[in-house]
Amino acid sequence: MVSKVAIIGANGGVATHLIKRLAKLSNEFEPVAFIRNESQIAKFQDIGVKYSLDIDITNSTVEEISKSLIGFDSVVFSAGAGGKGLDLTFSVDLDGAIKVSEAVKLNKIKRFILVSAIKSQDRSFWWDTKLRSYYIAKKYADEIISNDKEIPWTIVQPGHLLNEESTGKIYDPRKVDELAIKAQKDGKLNISRDDVALTIVESLKNDKTIHQFIPLIEGDIPIKEALNQL
Repeated sequence: MVSKVAIIGANGGVATHLIKRLAKLSNEFEPVAFIRNESQIAKFQDIGVKYSLDIDITNSTVEEISKSLIGFDSVVFSAGAGGKGLDLTFSVDLDGAIKVSEAVKLNKIKRFILVSAIKSQDRSFWWDTKLRSYYIAKKYADEIISNDKEIPWTIVQPGHLLNEESTGKIYDPRKVDELAIKAQKDGKLNISRDDVALTIVESLKNDKTIHQFIPLIEGDIPIKEALNQL
């Protein structure tokens, strides 16, 4: 049976790669791009996928979001404020993610995948960086969602995102944390947006990823194999 997947924040880099990948797997997935405004419609028409303007992450209530997600098997939240101010960061990256997770719970949707950031829960990692406010939002969204076992969450935590071709490989997610401090100093916490997208595709296929944090940086293990080792 084809799985219907809502991608919220569909116009972003990771989400666009994800939608293109899911669109090529039409015997398995039916992606729907949830976007902010009409100027983004043509992009998804060109890709050949359905789109929706029904969810306004900042202003829609949980009930409104829930109504828009009726009939979906999976939801991927990849929306972000993109550095457009503190208010938007907290209303999108924090409260937006939590509202969508609550709607997933209300609708008893089978999978919820949240795109977060590497080492979101380690303040010492990000406190003295320019990304502090962004990471505060990510930290508490991740904590609130992951502490609700009624939500079938998976939280992917990519490092620095690159616009490079997919390698199809990542570093062992179980070992990323111990590497991260050294790698941060060496500037080696990178991952391509397309490899993040491929990880999400493989996560949707693999129930072992439910209730798992998946930190992502580039490596030499095939993504499917890495997820099977979780």
